[in-house]
Amino acid sequence: MDYFSNYRNLPREIYILFISRIIDAADSFVQPLLTLILTEKIGLSAAESGLYITILGSLSAPGMIIGGKLTDLIGRKKIILLSQIPGALVLMLCASIKSSSMLLVYLLILSSIRYSISSPAYDALLADITVPKNRQASYSLSYMGWNLGYAIGPILGGLLFKNALPFLFFGDGVTTLISMILVATFIGETKGKKD
Repeated sequence: MDYFSNYRNLPREIYILFISRIIDAADSFVQPLLTLILTEKIGLSAAESGLYITILGSLSAPGMIIGGKLTDLIGRKKIILLSQIPGALVLMLCASIKSSSMLLVYLLILSSIRYSISSPAYDALLADITVPKNRQASYSLSYMGWNLGYAIGPILGGLLFKNALPFLFFGDGVTTLISMILVATFIGETKGKKD
Protein backbone atom coordinates (compact mmCIF):
# COMPACT_ATOMS: atom_id res chain seq x y z
CA MET A 1 0.00 0.00 0.00
CA ASP A 2 1.31 3.46 -0.91
CA TYR A 3 0.99 5.58 2.23
CA PHE A 4 2.27 8.71 0.48
CA SER A 5 -0.22 8.75 -2.41
CA ASN A 6 -2.47 11.19 -0.53
CA TYR A 7 0.37 13.71 -0.50
CA ARG A 8 0.90 13.81 -4.24
CA ASN A 9 -0.20 16.72 -6.43
CA LEU A 10 -0.69 19.16 -3.56
CA PRO A 11 -0.03 22.87 -4.09
CA ARG A 12 3.69 23.72 -4.10
CA GLU A 13 3.22 25.95 -1.04
CA ILE A 14 2.13 22.93 1.00
CA TYR A 15 5.46 21.20 0.37
CA ILE A 16 7.31 24.40 1.28
CA LEU A 17 5.31 24.61 4.51
CA PHE A 18 6.08 20.94 5.19
CA ILE A 19 9.83 21.59 4.93
CA SER A 20 9.51 24.85 6.85
CA ARG A 21 7.62 23.12 9.67
CA ILE A 22 10.27 20.38 9.93
CA ILE A 23 13.02 22.99 10.21
CA ASP A 24 11.01 25.16 12.60
CA ALA A 25 10.05 22.26 14.87
CA ALA A 26 13.50 20.67 14.75
CA ASP A 27 14.71 23.78 16.53
CA SER A 28 12.41 23.04 19.45
CA PHE A 29 15.38 22.80 21.75
CA VAL A 30 14.19 25.17 24.44
CA GLN A 31 10.56 24.27 25.22
CA PRO A 32 11.09 20.57 26.09
CA LEU A 33 14.02 21.50 28.33
CA LEU A 34 12.44 24.55 29.95
CA THR A 35 11.93 22.91 33.34
CA LEU A 36 15.58 21.84 33.44
CA ILE A 37 16.73 25.29 32.33
CA LEU A 38 14.67 26.94 35.07
CA THR A 39 15.76 24.57 37.84
CA GLU A 40 19.31 23.48 36.97
CA LYS A 41 20.65 26.55 35.14
CA ILE A 42 18.71 29.44 36.69
CA GLY A 43 18.31 27.81 40.11
CA LEU A 44 14.56 28.10 40.63
CA SER A 45 12.77 25.66 42.90
CA ALA A 46 10.39 23.11 41.40
CA ALA A 47 7.43 25.22 42.59
CA GLU A 48 8.84 28.43 41.10
CA SER A 49 9.62 26.63 37.86
CA GLY A 50 6.06 25.27 37.72
CA LEU A 51 4.69 28.77 38.27
CA TYR A 52 6.67 30.22 35.34
CA ILE A 53 5.72 27.34 33.06
CA THR A 54 2.05 27.88 34.03
CA ILE A 55 2.40 31.60 33.24
CA LEU A 56 3.99 30.76 29.90
CA GLY A 57 1.21 28.31 29.02
CA SER A 58 -1.50 30.70 30.17
CA LEU A 59 -0.14 33.52 28.00
CA SER A 60 -0.09 31.38 24.86
CA ALA A 61 -3.91 31.30 24.72
CA PRO A 62 -4.29 35.12 24.55
CA GLY A 63 -1.38 35.12 22.10
CA MET A 64 -3.31 32.81 19.78
CA ILE A 65 -6.48 34.91 20.12
CA ILE A 66 -4.56 38.07 19.28
CA GLY A 67 -2.81 36.21 16.46
CA GLY A 68 -6.15 35.10 15.02
CA LYS A 69 -7.49 38.64 14.99
CA LEU A 70 -4.29 40.05 13.48
CA THR A 71 -4.23 37.28 10.88
CA ASP A 72 -7.65 38.39 9.64
CA LEU A 73 -6.71 42.08 9.71
CA ILE A 74 -3.13 42.10 8.42
CA GLY A 75 -2.59 38.83 6.60
CA ARG A 76 -1.36 35.30 7.14
CA LYS A 77 2.21 35.54 5.85
CA LYS A 78 2.78 38.91 7.49
CA ILE A 79 1.74 37.65 10.93
CA ILE A 80 3.90 34.53 10.60
CA LEU A 81 6.92 36.66 9.74
CA LEU A 82 6.16 39.51 12.15
CA SER A 83 5.72 37.16 15.10
CA GLN A 84 8.31 34.47 14.47
CA ILE A 85 11.25 36.61 13.35
CA PRO A 86 11.23 38.74 16.55
CA GLY A 87 10.69 35.54 18.57
CA ALA A 88 13.78 34.04 16.94
CA LEU A 89 15.82 37.19 17.58
CA VAL A 90 14.81 37.14 21.26
CA LEU A 91 16.00 33.53 21.51
CA MET A 92 19.29 34.46 19.88
CA LEU A 93 19.63 37.29 22.42
CA CYS A 94 19.20 34.68 25.18
CA ALA A 95 22.45 33.09 24.00
CA SER A 96 24.36 36.15 25.23
CA ILE A 97 22.72 36.32 28.66
CA LYS A 98 24.16 34.63 31.73
CA SER A 99 22.36 31.30 32.17
CA SER A 100 21.55 32.03 35.83
CA SER A 101 19.83 35.36 35.10
CA MET A 102 16.10 35.82 35.65
CA LEU A 103 16.11 38.03 32.54
CA LEU A 104 16.46 34.76 30.63
CA VAL A 105 13.11 33.58 32.03
CA TYR A 106 11.29 36.73 30.93
CA LEU A 107 12.82 36.65 27.46
CA LEU A 108 11.82 33.01 27.03
CA ILE A 109 8.24 33.88 27.97
CA LEU A 110 8.27 36.80 25.51
CA SER A 111 9.63 34.59 22.74
CA SER A 112 7.03 31.90 23.41
CA ILE A 113 4.18 34.43 23.22
CA ARG A 114 5.50 35.69 19.86
CA TYR A 115 5.51 32.12 18.52
CA SER A 116 1.95 31.45 19.74
CA ILE A 117 0.70 34.46 17.76
CA SER A 118 1.71 32.74 14.50
CA SER A 119 -0.28 29.54 15.11
CA PRO A 120 -3.65 30.78 13.75
CA ALA A 121 -1.86 32.33 10.76
CA TYR A 122 -0.46 28.94 9.75
CA ASP A 123 -3.91 27.34 9.93
CA ALA A 124 -5.49 30.17 7.92
CA LEU A 125 -2.70 30.00 5.34
CA LEU A 126 -3.26 26.28 4.85
CA ALA A 127 -7.01 26.81 4.49
CA ASP A 128 -6.43 29.55 1.90
CA ILE A 129 -4.01 27.51 -0.20
CA THR A 130 -6.14 24.36 -0.30
CA VAL A 131 -9.53 23.31 -1.61
CA PRO A 132 -11.86 20.81 0.09
CA LYS A 133 -10.48 17.95 -2.02
CA ASN A 134 -6.88 18.32 -0.82
CA ARG A 135 -7.36 20.11 2.51
CA GLN A 136 -7.20 17.04 4.76
CA ALA A 137 -4.01 15.74 3.11
CA SER A 138 -2.45 19.21 3.27
CA TYR A 139 -3.12 19.64 6.99
CA SER A 140 -1.92 16.09 7.59
CA LEU A 141 1.36 16.75 5.77
CA SER A 142 1.88 20.01 7.64
CA TYR A 143 1.36 18.34 11.02
CA MET A 144 3.59 15.46 9.95
CA GLY A 145 6.35 17.99 9.24
CA TRP A 146 5.85 19.53 12.67
CA ASN A 147 5.94 16.11 14.37
CA LEU A 148 9.05 14.97 12.46
CA GLY A 149 10.89 18.13 13.43
CA TYR A 150 9.69 17.99 17.02
CA ALA A 151 11.01 14.43 17.32
CA ILE A 152 14.49 15.68 16.41
CA GLY A 153 14.58 18.89 18.47
CA PRO A 154 14.63 17.49 22.02
CA ILE A 155 17.39 15.04 21.10
CA LEU A 156 19.60 17.84 19.78
CA GLY A 157 18.62 20.03 22.71
CA GLY A 158 19.57 17.33 25.19
CA LEU A 159 23.03 17.12 23.64
CA LEU A 160 23.53 20.89 23.96
CA PHE A 161 21.90 21.44 27.35
CA LYS A 162 24.70 20.38 29.68
CA ASN A 163 27.72 22.15 28.21
CA ALA A 164 26.51 24.44 25.42
CA LEU A 165 23.35 26.22 26.59
CA PRO A 166 24.03 29.40 24.54
CA PHE A 167 24.11 27.27 21.37
CA LEU A 168 20.72 25.87 22.39
CA PHE A 169 19.15 29.35 22.22
CA PHE A 170 21.16 30.51 19.23
CA GLY A 171 20.39 27.35 17.23
CA ASP A 172 16.69 27.63 18.03
CA GLY A 173 16.65 31.19 16.71
CA VAL A 174 18.72 30.49 13.60
CA THR A 175 16.62 27.53 12.45
CA THR A 176 13.47 29.60 12.91
CA LEU A 177 14.99 32.31 10.71
CA ILE A 178 15.83 29.70 8.04
CA SER A 179 12.23 28.51 8.18
CA MET A 180 11.03 32.11 7.80
CA ILE A 181 13.28 32.63 4.76
CA LEU A 182 11.45 29.74 3.08
CA VAL A 183 8.06 31.24 3.93
CA ALA A 184 9.10 34.74 2.84
CA THR A 185 10.62 33.54 -0.43
CA PHE A 186 8.23 30.86 -1.66
CA ILE A 187 4.81 31.62 -0.17
CA GLY A 188 2.67 34.58 -1.17
CA GLU A 189 0.13 36.39 0.95
CA THR A 190 -3.22 34.59 0.75
CA LYS A 191 -5.46 36.97 2.71
CA GLY A 192 -8.47 37.90 0.61
CA LYS A 193 -7.75 35.48 -2.23
CA LYS A 194 -10.81 33.37 -1.48
CA ASP A 195 -13.10 36.23 -0.54
